[in-house]
Amino acid sequence: MIVKEALANGRLAGREDIAFGALAEVASSHGVGFDAVAIAAVLVNPWVHVVLSGATTVEQLSSNLEALSVRLSGSDLGALETLTEPARDYWLQRQSIPWR
Repeated sequence: MIVKEALANGRLAGREDIAFGALAEVASSHGVGFDAVAIAAVLVNPWVHVVLSGATTVEQLSSNLEALSVRLSGSDLGALETLTEPARDYWLQRQSIPWR
């Protein structure tokens, strides 16, 4: 399976300025950005074969690739679970994001 929206269409990329609670705590404990944690959380699923990062700069790509070294614990994954939102809500918000 290919996962396209691992970074919530950019809402989780480079957004350390926004308090995402559990995401901020997990990212801080692993010394990586929100993007690396989001990608690592997707990669932990055995049904995921490819994660599209959407990186457009070398810096973004480098940060995204840090996900490969992040080993999320069960408690990390439990904390991140609190950030889930119903698919319908996600897609409604996503469709309102303007194309750049």
